[in-house]
Amino acid sequence: SLTITFIFIMCILAITISCLVFKFNHLAIQRSYFNQMENMNETLNIFTESIFEEVQFDAQKLKKNPLFLSLIENHKTNEIQKFLDTLLDHSPKYESISLIKQENQSWNVFIGTGILSKDRESILKDFKLPSKDIIIETISRKRIFLSEPISSPISGTPILLILETIPQNVNVYIAYSLRIADLTSKLIGSIQIGKSGYSGLISPNEVIINHINPSLNLKSLKSFPFYPQMKNYKNKV
Repeated sequence: SLTITFIFIMCILAITISCLVFKFNHLAIQRSYFNQMENMNETLNIFTESIFEEVQFDAQKLKKNPLFLSLIENHKTNEIQKFLDTLLDHSPKYESISLIKQENQSWNVFIGTGILSKDRESILKDFKLPSKDIIIETISRKRIFLSEPISSPISGTPILLILETIPQNVNVYIAYSLRIADLTSKLIGSIQIGKSGYSGLISPNEVIINHINPSLNLKSLKSFPFYPQMKNYKNKV
């Protein structure tokens, strides 16, 4: 009976030690995973911020361009059209550089290029822009306004509309259609978390902007069955 008791005690000890080892290993793997996620999140944040800063820089240059401002003030629409067409030809990261304005609670293309040229004006409605007041408030608070992503009619990849004000004409906005997916795909594809996890970008409304799996692009996280388990995801990553 002593032998049986000894074997029983040893089994209990072995199970206890195994459980402790498993728990510590699990915590270590979890900590490592979230450290990787935090580093990935910081890398993507820096990279995307630099992209948006480039757009802001382009907008500031345009807003200070004396020729552009003169054309705006004198309502030279044909010349503005040619000016923006030329600018778009030299700006591969955009699918459109246009001027838009709100009329009767609806956004319309004032002067369009690329995907927002007059024959494609309906695309502007796909961005579902909010009211002018919300856009102005967002720009004053965040220095930039980003639309929700939509699928590009040219490449099929996600694009964003970025709006900037024009001090000389408060009713007209510069609208940049940014190839956000094309610009971030290489970096996103190079970052792997664990054995099967990959990074991605989501909008403030939790719509997937870009992911290594293109079938996930433009889908809302809320539509996935696992969303309740991840809606309060740790460290916002």
